Amino acid sequence: DNWQPGLEKLVASIGEKFSASFDRIGCAGEVRISQHEDYEKWAIDILVKFRDTEKLQLLTGQRQSGGERSLTTILYLLSLTEEARAPFSLVDEINQ
Repeated sequence: DNWQPGLEKLVASIGEKFSASFDRIGCAGEVRISQHEDYEKWAIDILVKFRDTEKLQLLTGQRQSGGERSLTTILYLLSLTEEARAPFSLVDEINQ
């Protein structure tokens, strides 16, 4: 498929920026494509680790605190923004 290499390259670039942001605050983060036989079940997985005693875990509404989810969302949006061609971004209501 013609679109898949471009998607993989884009997600890898976003993932590098996202991981670097997490590294700067002493945590770990990863962004990756979750592929499935059924294309409708494909997803972008965001994995995070906020403590040394943890492993990378999928970002969910139950595993991380509200502050951890908000921080992850902001860092993900900043990583996306670096790939965008728009001159500015607007975020409304960062509460999950």
